Amino acid sequence: MRSLVRNSGGIMATSVVNALLGYGYWVLAAGLMPTMQVGLGSAATSALVIISLAVHLGAGSGLIARLPGRRTPHQWRLTVTATLLATTLVTLIVALAALFPLGAVVTPLRALTGRWDAAAWFVLGATAWTGAGVLDYIFIAERRSDLMLVR
Repeated sequence: MRSLVRNSGGIMATSVVNALLGYGYWVLAAGLMPTMQVGLGSAATSALVIISLAVHLGAGSGLIARLPGRRTPHQWRLTVTATLLATTLVTLIVALAALFPLGAVVTPLRALTGRWDAAAWFVLGATAWTGAGVLDYIFIAERRSDLMLVR
């Protein structure tokens, strides 16, 4: 029971810290940057988070269900590595494939199709978000959600 309470506390603490940091960042960005740049940043961030969440939707519950039952360190590493590789690779492909349709449909995201550096940051951001999300699920599965704050 204690590990469940500690795990829940770690998840809640991470959520609060992430919310505060995100709020502070966007308040600072809105005060220092032009409105168009803030709009592009928020639209791109929203799009990459949606792509990431859609890709690793079932991976989290799969890890939470299966990792505690892995009997050997080799099985555990194989499960974690396969999940991380599969989800990050699929996110990379989906983010690349979504660049031009997003730019055509969402006006602020047209900048992603016209600049290679913006496109690269978008794809890498989506991939990193997926990797971080999968790591969070690993921490939860191992009842070590306190490590989510470190990540």
